[in-house]
Amino acid sequence: METTPRLRTATIKWSYPYLLDNVFNKDICYEGYGLYCISRVFGTKETILYIGKTNCNFYSRLSDHYSKWINDYKGIKKVRFGIIISPQTHTDELILDLEGSLIYDLQPLHNYCRKSSYTFFYDYKIQNVGYRGSIPCSINMREH
Repeated sequence: METTPRLRTATIKWSYPYLLDNVFNKDICYEGYGLYCISRVFGTKETILYIGKTNCNFYSRLSDHYSKWINDYKGIKKVRFGIIISPQTHTDELILDLEGSLIYDLQPLHNYCRKSSYTFFYDYKIQNVGYRGSIPCSINMREH
């Protein structure tokens, strides 16, 4: 008899959307790590530009994007930080799995990898809480 592997649950708490121009003055930029979502507001529409991950701190990843492609987009640019609150043990595999699922589900404009398919270590149901904007409340990787 074949059994289906157990679905794991992960919860990401999304921060208030900070203006990208001002985010380098915030403590979370230097102290936090996990996932982040860069979006822009142009007119009345908010569009997700990029979903990323970091295993060190947000500052290094955001400054890299800022110097390379952020200014290619018009409008007000914002960033939300996604802190993984469960499971409490954060592995590189967990962060990579969650990033891949978010990219596949949200199809950000500036992400190129993991938009048509992605691989993962474990099957997760992702609960998104906090100031998630257009990020869905729940993403089930089994539905991808």
